[in-house]
Amino acid sequence: MQQQYQAGSTGLLAWLIAEQQAMQSQVALLGAQSRLLQHSVALHKALGGGWLLLEQSENN
Repeated sequence: MQQQYQAGSTGLLAWLIAEQQAMQSQVALLGAQSRLLQHSVALHKALGGGWLLLEQSENN
């Protein structure tokens, strides 16, 4: 879209709308990735997993 804008084949408003939509998509992706990580941790904990410090894991 930026190339079309620079070439003059599309207007500034169309380019700005496309940029806004791209940013909204990136925000949605980051939100989904964050939820995936949160759910992965919750699943790990629900299945009895825990957190071991590096020192603890080396001693076991």
